[in-house]
Amino acid sequence: MRYKDKREIVVSIDKASEHANFGGFLHDNFDLFNRVHECDRILVKINLPFWTTPPGSLTKAETLLDLRSFLRKVFPCTPVFIVESRYGWVPVKVLQEYGIGYRDVIDFFERPTFFTHGTFAGLGGKHLNIPLTKEVKNPKNFLITIGPPKTHEFVIYTGAVKTKMGFLRMKKRHVHGITKIEDMNNPAKWDEMVKCLHMNLVTLNDMVKVDVSILDGTECMEGEGPVHGTRVNWDLWAISNNEVALDYVMTILMGLEPHEIAYLWQLMEDREELRNDLDDFFVSLNVMEKYGRNFKPPANISDELRVSKALIREWSGEVSYWESLSEQAKGHLRKCGAGYNDCLKEDRIFIVCSTCGACVDILDAKKVKRS
Repeated sequence: MRYKDKREIVVSIDKASEHANFGGFLHDNFDLFNRVHECDRILVKINLPFWTTPPGSLTKAETLLDLRSFLRKVFPCTPVFIVESRYGWVPVKVLQEYGIGYRDVIDFFERPTFFTHGTFAGLGGKHLNIPLTKEVKNPKNFLITIGPPKTHEFVIYTGAVKTKMGFLRMKKRHVHGITKIEDMNNPAKWDEMVKCLHMNLVTLNDMVKVDVSILDGTECMEGEGPVHGTRVNWDLWAISNNEVALDYVMTILMGLEPHEIAYLWQLMEDREELRNDLDDFFVSLNVMEKYGRNFKPPANISDELRVSKALIREWSGEVSYWESLSEQAKGHLRKCGAGYNDCLKEDRIFIVCSTCGACVDILDAKKVKRS
């Protein structure tokens, strides 16, 4: 199933079982690799959160090796390197188990040749300056990302856009807006941390453009992803020259709602024509029926959706009253897994649960804290 439009955006998906191997799927999408002829080398960015992570959370070895074999066969004069930033772990050790030697690996954490510092959102309204490898700005590099689509315990979904995180040289969790690892387990900072991650994924996408994005569903993850979830063997491969379009399609195929995922909503907001074209194309061909699979969301999905929807309201110029709600009202909305509607009457604001219709709180319009 292949989508191609007047903007030359391509999104191609297919069942893995309908191909002899992954190389066959790549050959069917050979036109996406045309720019390799203008480049000096190919950099393949993998998804390797930890070197001890279970299957389904990292780039599958067989798929990576098939990709490398395809590239070496079709472009024998262009060297292929596997790249990652180890965040304090050692990807080389894992790649050796894949049968990939040290000389074929570039660890951006160990080779601090950086082009610029990106300005990312931090907790408390601070700004974090995170180094970005200069390799992503070199037009002589052909950039590929490859990894599994997964549910995510902070931002609901992780795929092609978030895989680009490894082009940054950062200490643990900087992209979450924190500088102290203990803040990861601080409930009081959870909402702000999730908000920062959504914002930083938008910034990251604007800073880093890749040539080809690949998502391998033959070994991916649902539930408590991106690391602690349940492995899923989904008979699907997907490839695109536009990571935002690819993620938009994949979230729909996974039974998720892209318009409820703040960073995807923001990235698609100025791409309304593309969004409509994708919807028309895939709905008309019953793609969900043929390829779709309803992924189990993380256990805290109601909190993820609450923060995500609040950020969407903020980005769209709407008002959020969450910080002014009583703990009882917050508890009700969390239990329902719902957002809320607000109604202003004279000097009072009535907060109504969008799921059950109950009025959970009444705020003083003169005193309320709006964000």
